[in-house]
Amino acid sequence: MDYRFLREWVNREGKNLQGFVVSDIKRFENSFAIYFRNKSTYLQIVLESTNPFIFCTQLRELSFKKDSRTDTLNQHLSHGKIVDVFIASEDDTQECTIDTRRNDRIIFLSLTKVDIYNKSVRYILILELIPHTVNLILTRVKKEKLLIIDCWRYVTLSANSSRQILPGFEYSLPPMSVKRNETEREYLSPVRYPLRVGDLLKPGKGYEQAIAENKFNDLNRSFEFLFYEVLLKQKQERLRNNMLRSIQKQKRRKEKKLANLQKEYEESKQAEDYRKMAELLKSNLHQIGKGMTEITVPDYFAGEGEEIIIPLQKELNPAENMKLLFRKYRKGISGKEAIKKQMIKTEEEIELLEREIFDLENNLSDTELTKEMSAGEEPSKKGRKQKRERFKRLKIDENWEIFIGRTNKENDELSCKNARPDDWWFHSRVFRGAHIVLRNYNKLEISNDLILLCCRLAAYFSKAKNSENVPVDYTQIRFVSKPHGSPPGFVVYKNQKTMFVNPISLREASKLVNG
Repeated sequence: MDYRFLREWVNREGKNLQGFVVSDIKRFENSFAIYFRNKSTYLQIVLESTNPFIFCTQLRELSFKKDSRTDTLNQHLSHGKIVDVFIASEDDTQECTIDTRRNDRIIFLSLTKVDIYNKSVRYILILELIPHTVNLILTRVKKEKLLIIDCWRYVTLSANSSRQILPGFEYSLPPMSVKRNETEREYLSPVRYPLRVGDLLKPGKGYEQAIAENKFNDLNRSFEFLFYEVLLKQKQERLRNNMLRSIQKQKRRKEKKLANLQKEYEESKQAEDYRKMAELLKSNLHQIGKGMTEITVPDYFAGEGEEIIIPLQKELNPAENMKLLFRKYRKGISGKEAIKKQMIKTEEEIELLEREIFDLENNLSDTELTKEMSAGEEPSKKGRKQKRERFKRLKIDENWEIFIGRTNKENDELSCKNARPDDWWFHSRVFRGAHIVLRNYNKLEISNDLILLCCRLAAYFSKAKNSENVPVDYTQIRFVSKPHGSPPGFVVYKNQKTMFVNPISLREASKLVNG
């Protein structure tokens, strides 16, 4: 963040913080929130390495929490009153124990507090909002010196030969980050309004539209928008993609495991055949030559004149081939039930992973993603420990409720077991997609608005979610049936009507329903 924007923020917003009393301090990743007594607004300090800045907000999207990194801050600053907020500047004459007459991205929050001995103590919270060397430093004014109590990032002589930032040391300013040259006039130029987000952040992948369409006459509001609508959205999208890749990788691994289990299960059903071939091979070991891949021998078990072809492993000798067949026989007998249990368990795990992929691709909210960001645990593993609802739902009122199937098995259960004859069924006509069932609790006539809403949801939860004018069929459940022996998720229906609609997400639909 340019110095001139930080200086403007201090002059416009920072002075308004004077007199505020700190209640507590919490943290979310690289951001700190300073909450004030009897105030809905809190101060958010963003300590991102590439773009650190500060702003006031009332938003509660992030899960700020107290932790070990905030214990010392709370111990010293809780109940402290902000008496001044200033930035290192040539044209300021602040009463500070160090010379701040320089143009640099360092903001000072001066606080006073009465300690347990009824003496006034002065603290200065120093925010070094300098990219790549960003830091938050808590100091106490003692004998005209700033003594460091704690800091966000420790700086030792091995990292910086010009100064050390460690508890117990005296605070010193970093070397000037901006050289005095012909560009200084532009660097210190006043902020012009309306302010584009692009003025705060260089254009980059993922936020061009936000930069182009949003202008502000309030610098604090532009900072708030930059963080919550641009930077946080980017981070959430990266998290979403990382989670998808992780879960899809797990799904592929489970599918490979299931394929191997199915192969083993089919082999286990042939256990008696393996025993028979092993016994026949035992009687004909003398006929097997080196490098043979199969042998034809009389089948004594089938009757006179019958023959059987026994496959051989050419790298094994006759005795080893016989032992291999006996081993497959024993494995088939003992492991058949165990393999079946493993297959069922693996299929359930794959279905749960498919639900998580569905949620991520379609309608896992940014708030839920933010909670995953703060969890510090692999999202997919965490999700599998929790009890998941069987279907995605959207309650319209006491008469109507929308149910959405996320997997083929859920579609089967929803359409063929849970739904009632008077309920309505929706599905994209050409494209693969989820089954949408509108529960009709009181057997009422359906309205055109409800039909349109459900059709738009069915279009969204299909392979045509990014298209327009998607054809969606709808009919009552009484006209939907599942052919015997058909795969999961396959149904046939009749008496349907078709509507061409534009897709709408579950979040957008929820906003329409709830006003």
